[in-house]
Amino acid sequence: AAAAAAGSGKKDAAAAAGKPRAKRSVPVILQAMEEHWNKSVPAPKGLLTEMLLSASSAKDVKLAESALHRYVTFNYKPSEVQTALYIKACIAQDVPERALKAVTNKSAVPMFPLRSTYHALMSSLARHGKYAGVLACFQQMVLDRVVAPDTDSYGIAIRACRLEGSKEFHDKAAVLFDALVADNVKLGGYTLLQMVLSLHQQGKDKEAVELAKKHAATAKSPLKWVNSVLEAVSSTGDLSALKTVNDKKFAKPAAPAAPAADAAAPAS
Repeated sequence: AAAAAAGSGKKDAAAAAGKPRAKRSVPVILQAMEEHWNKSVPAPKGLLTEMLLSASSAKDVKLAESALHRYVTFNYKPSEVQTALYIKACIAQDVPERALKAVTNKSAVPMFPLRSTYHALMSSLARHGKYAGVLACFQQMVLDRVVAPDTDSYGIAIRACRLEGSKEFHDKAAVLFDALVADNVKLGGYTLLQMVLSLHQQGKDKEAVELAKKHAATAKSPLKWVNSVLEAVSSTGDLSALKTVNDKKFAKPAAPAAPAADAAAPAS
């Protein structure tokens, strides 16, 4: 007992000195939460953040999701940081569908991601071939009315449509592009390239060239190769430059970090 007390004293002293506590596992953190819930009182918010940071397996993600539901019963809404951490954990464990389900079911857990977090989730869903899920994610961003979709939001969605490849989804890509223009969203090179590729894949080469000529001068990207491809198509009408496009360039955007400010991914 004396040894245990001494050990506890050392931990308290370390905490008082500002030293970081050793990383705890998700089950251990859950046990600490349950000590509060068993007394019918809310668990500290910091425990939820600690759990989300510690989640390192699909099982951990499920436990964290369960904990999120318990926090909601105490009228707690996850912060933007906690939302980003949960989605980041789902992406890391290759279960983006769980994050999509959570994001679209506000009645269960009221999550409102930042735009950068939405982009990371949409890109992860696309990597897993969940193209309809990408569009569902985009639509949820619109419905949230927290952050408005920007050119990259549209670009990721249009890319998902063209990768799905059916006429139905190419038509959806066209509707998205028209909505972008109608809403006066500043068009970026990445998004323009995705729409040009969609038209090309459908054999609508004349329309693809016309679209590139119309917007290439103003729709610029920080990625030089994107600008080069668009310039080649718009100036010469030669679509062979599109063969240089490698979709893997857009396959792995950075996972959402604990957000201090919103950012867009991928770059336009």
